[in-house]
Amino acid sequence: MWRIILSLDYGPWGPQVQFRASGSVLIPNPTGRLAIVSVSPQPNASSVPINTTIRVIFSEIVDAESVNQSSISVVVSGGSSNIEGTVSVSGNEMRFSPLLPLVYNTTYQVTVGPVKSIGGAVFSGYQWEFTTEAAPPGTQLGSIRVFVQDEDGAKISGVEVSVSGQSGTTN
Repeated sequence: MWRIILSLDYGPWGPQVQFRASGSVLIPNPTGRLAIVSVSPQPNASSVPINTTIRVIFSEIVDAESVNQSSISVVVSGGSSNIEGTVSVSGNEMRFSPLLPLVYNTTYQVTVGPVKSIGGAVFSGYQWEFTTEAAPPGTQLGSIRVFVQDEDGAKISGVEVSVSGQSGTTN
């Protein structure tokens, strides 16, 4: 549906008196198509905060019952595992809020669809990417501790371990 705001001026009835009235009317979308008006973060955006909420604004009010976890997916670009999060709808806006902060300096791919408007128009799909901000200087990105045990549970030391090009030896 499109929203039209009517604003009528009556007056002036005297030097400082003016009457204003306004209202809204919903009319059917003549194209019968649901479209995306805007997305956030913007396509190909960089330096996006890792705690961002992904927003999609549609041309019509979205039927909340047509929206579920598969209506929007967020994956690391080139990956296949969906980032966990919650999906919500308010009017013509759909939001995806990741359960955990996104990873620094990482490109994500967002896929939207299918979604339906309250008027029955169907949106089939749209895809875009954005990249998160670099880690601030001095940020500890985490570490991995590895313990190797034999079948009896006894700790084995001196085992060489490599994770993504970083190597170390167990104690």
